[in-house]
Amino acid sequence: MFENDPSEINKTECNLVPCNNASEFQIKNFSIGNNIELSNVNESVVNLYVSKEMEINNETEQLHSMDSEKQIIMKDTKDLSVIDYAEKITCCGNWNNERFLKGCKWSPDEIGNRVLVLDGDNKLKIFHCFLNKIDYNKSQISSDNYELSCIGNIYDYDWYPLIEPSQYYIIVASSLGPVHIYDMTISKSISSYQMNDEAIYAHCVTCSPDGMTVLSGTTDYIFIFDTNRPGKMFNRILTRPYFKRGIISSISINPMRNSMFAVGSYNSRIGIYDETKLLCMLYGHAKGVTQLKFSNNGLFLYSGVRGSSEIICWDLRNPGTALFRLDRVVKTQQRIYFDITPDSRYVFSGNTNGYVYIWDTLLPPKGQVLPFFHKFQAHSDCTNGISIHKQLPFFATVSGQYHNPVFLLDSDNDDKEDDNQIFICEEENSLKLWHMNRN
Repeated sequence: MFENDPSEINKTECNLVPCNNASEFQIKNFSIGNNIELSNVNESVVNLYVSKEMEINNETEQLHSMDSEKQIIMKDTKDLSVIDYAEKITCCGNWNNERFLKGCKWSPDEIGNRVLVLDGDNKLKIFHCFLNKIDYNKSQISSDNYELSCIGNIYDYDWYPLIEPSQYYIIVASSLGPVHIYDMTISKSISSYQMNDEAIYAHCVTCSPDGMTVLSGTTDYIFIFDTNRPGKMFNRILTRPYFKRGIISSISINPMRNSMFAVGSYNSRIGIYDETKLLCMLYGHAKGVTQLKFSNNGLFLYSGVRGSSEIICWDLRNPGTALFRLDRVVKTQQRIYFDITPDSRYVFSGNTNGYVYIWDTLLPPKGQVLPFFHKFQAHSDCTNGISIHKQLPFFATVSGQYHNPVFLLDSDNDDKEDDNQIFICEEENSLKLWHMNRN
């Protein structure tokens, strides 16, 4: 088992740096298959450099050189299909009003016609989507779905990356048990990864794009498992003292370098690792990190936090530098997901007011903040989940949040005992499919 050596850390204090020139944060077009390598410029700074095969194109030619299939222009966003779980819920005599949805994720297979959703009853559901490439108005979500119930609270979940269209493998971290890979067709675990004999459970989990490694975060530790060796064989990375004492709440793997990953904690700190070595720390948030996501070109890291409106874009070519901040509406402690288009240009995020905000990262920011260039009302309740299709111009959203009950007393009886109280909770818990027009 491995625990970091404090002498090997490179700390980087981070403050927001205004970018007044669009060229400072231009997302460049790189051909598929090129590698991003790691180089130590000096003992205190870790930089990413791009190999000669990945020379930066002229800014005016960049967008025209991209594959037209990946250029997405947001115009006339249209709601295609809706699956309503409970448009109106009436609770009589109990407090079970937590059935709202918690995020959604498209399947990573070559077809990508399935959406994985978590609801408040700790049930994972897979919905089939019929995506019509010619007439998108004929696209729809099937009511047929696979369902998996888990013991305990599900903290994190994702698709296993190496799946065929006929396979339904997912990876789950819950409060009562080890990390599991489930086969949804039989609703059984086919592989499990346990930290040790103690009662330790993961708060976040992800799998490398090659399917060979499972990473999970717990209190004070990151666990790394080999998927070919289920059980208790693992590498362990101690996150103290750099994260102080805290829960590792989110984790993301760089798509261009599978050995590099970022972790965030509920004490607001972010660390970037290469294999088991901590490269640098990023300080900029004031609240707990709930999501981290690398851009698809591997050059930028986006981080979102709970109870705060900010999403920060970090430049990994100059660690410690924040290119800009994206402001959204987040007024609760729940995880509000964001996603990035395959060309790394657009960022989508839900909001607690039901809107979806869209940012174009090629536009110049105003001071430290990059304003959104488009927004639309996706749900009447909190839009907490969003996932963009990797090949087609579709994305999915889910809605819902906890609502305090509204008490109604029997008008014929002034008795305030619980038996005479009825409370009603109105909420929208739905999965929606959307289309994006191409240019």
